[in-house]
Amino acid sequence: MKQYLEWPLQESDITSELCAKCAICCHSTISLPWDNRALDWFDTIIEKNELVEKVGHGTYEFTCGYLKDNQCSIYEDRPQLCRDYNCVTWAKCGKDLQSFNKVLQIAGKETIDLEQWGLFR
Repeated sequence: MKQYLEWPLQESDITSELCAKCAICCHSTISLPWDNRALDWFDTIIEKNELVEKVGHGTYEFTCGYLKDNQCSIYEDRPQLCRDYNCVTWAKCGKDLQSFNKVLQIAGKETIDLEQWGLFR
């Protein structure tokens, strides 16, 4: 019998109060498929940029410039892209399940075992 995941958070559970405590969506990790020479160039450019951190070979974490003390400083006036983002929907699409577990922790709920549900990516 197929087992289905019961999501411990729903889209409607994501309130502005929970968002204010979280800020996970204000960080984005990307991997650049560049050659070593281009990566060296990029590393030099971002060397003194506090909003970009090298986290691996060709992998960088970007932080939104409006994030202050782990809270959005323009929350009421944030761009539409930020308003449309919902971490529950993103997790259900299989896009960012590890961040979903971080949101669960912040919400005081038990995390899901990603491997048990075959969701680890």
